[in-house]
Amino acid sequence: MDGTLLHSQEKGEDNFEAKLGIMYSGKELESKKAKHRRYRLKEKVIYGGIEGADDFGERLYLKGEEKLSLSLAKNLLLISDGARWISDIAGADYLKATYQLDWWHYEKKLRAALPGEVKLQQELLNLLREGRREEHRRLLKLKRLVDGPSEKLDDLLGYLEENWNGIYGSRNLEGKVGAQEVLVVGSGGIEKNIDLMLCRRFKGRGMSWSRAGVQNLLKLRLLRHDRKDWKAYWRRRVN
Repeated sequence: MDGTLLHSQEKGEDNFEAKLGIMYSGKELESKKAKHRRYRLKEKVIYGGIEGADDFGERLYLKGEEKLSLSLAKNLLLISDGARWISDIAGADYLKATYQLDWWHYEKKLRAALPGEVKLQQELLNLLREGRREEHRRLLKLKRLVDGPSEKLDDLLGYLEENWNGIYGSRNLEGKVGAQEVLVVGSGGIEKNIDLMLCRRFKGRGMSWSRAGVQNLLKLRLLRHDRKDWKAYWRRRVN
């Protein structure tokens, strides 16, 4: 899951968030002959909207239940950039997914909090990769204690605490899930779909939108993504 802010046409509102979620059961290689290895998401299902987080999570789940029978899955892994609303959905009673923080986003925040300190950055990342997150956290707190107050470092520590249970989500499933291609720690799949479904259409230069306009157009774009639903939609229109 992920979201992106769109410029609003509505008076007194600068922007609002459009949310998107993708679900899939694994990955498969598109071509064994291609120079660069590219993978296709298996049984991919997409849902998006501008509703609040609670409604979005429930509707995403219902879409997944309709297309993938999520309630029959023994394990669900939810990957996020660390946004609080996404980790809350992971723990919701209807989903109960294992939560995984996207490491790329965490590394980006870490490097921003410790500019120019390449050796320390690498040491901290090595601790995290080795499963030593407690030592990772202690070293960050020691750095703050020695150097004094730092808004970026405080922000990083807050981000770490909020996503503490998501650091090793995929690792926690390694003994339960045989398909290694789904035990990922990055959110590349949703980032790409955010670009394709939202950014390229709704974030052009000078664009602004009403909530109703985004909701209606986004639903059509999502409908077109599923060929069966798209054909059924046009059959109903014709009839």
